[in-house]
Amino acid sequence: MIKLPLESLAIRRLLSGGLITNYHCSSACGHCLYRSGPDRSRRYITAETAAVLLGRIKVLGCHAIHVGGGEPLLSPFHNAHIPFDRVRGVLQACDQVGIRTLPWISGFVADLSVLDTTRVHPLEEFSAHFGETYLAEVMQRYWLHPGGRALDLYRATMPLKPAAQIVEQSPGSCYRDLADTSHFHVDLSGDYIPGLCAGLVIDFGDIGCPLSIDKYPLVARLAGAGIQGLFAFAGDEHGFTAADAGYVNKCDLCNDIRRYLRAEAADKYPELGPAGYYR
Repeated sequence: MIKLPLESLAIRRLLSGGLITNYHCSSACGHCLYRSGPDRSRRYITAETAAVLLGRIKVLGCHAIHVGGGEPLLSPFHNAHIPFDRVRGVLQACDQVGIRTLPWISGFVADLSVLDTTRVHPLEEFSAHFGETYLAEVMQRYWLHPGGRALDLYRATMPLKPAAQIVEQSPGSCYRDLADTSHFHVDLSGDYIPGLCAGLVIDFGDIGCPLSIDKYPLVARLAGAGIQGLFAFAGDEHGFTAADAGYVNKCDLCNDIRRYLRAEAADKYPELGPAGYYR
């Protein structure tokens, strides 16, 4: 029997993270961890909510954050949707007036400059120009996390393993991943997203003390017994069966389990959110 921890996950101090102001975006980029896009709600964070969240973030130890979405300015700077000339023009204008910018990431300027900079280019065009291994190499250069829509995009470039093999080879808990606050996010609904585990939410008011196992049964299982615990629970309690094709890694399997549970018993697990992530 897989045991749950005597004390659930506790996140007491925040290090570095960001505020998700919205999930709506005029693009649906293939690498988006949070599955933002034009089909998501246009709801935007209110000034009052932002003030409350930022105040609590500071109390918990983090004194500087980044602001993102979605697309907080609804002007995505990704070449599949925006010509590089526009991005370069914005960077030059900022430089002229003394505004410091941090292009994410500058190492791709050379790649973007090779193709016609006056129009957009899907990833397939870059693969055709730079070679069939380009897409796999981008994942390392761009520091992409294999989650959300990025997982869909990159699954074709990675070897798949049977779920049973992944479970057997991943005996530890996911406590460290869930408790990591070096890149946390809090969204416009006041939900805390643990680590890079998009699709899991924790009420930000519960951060700072041990989480209730009754309120967060899935997070508790992951924190206590990792993918083994979640896989066994989903199968025993909800009849989950793994895909025959297999999975990239434990995060891929976890994402599939959570998607299944969201469809089968969403009312039981409010920690599976936001709803737009699972559509």
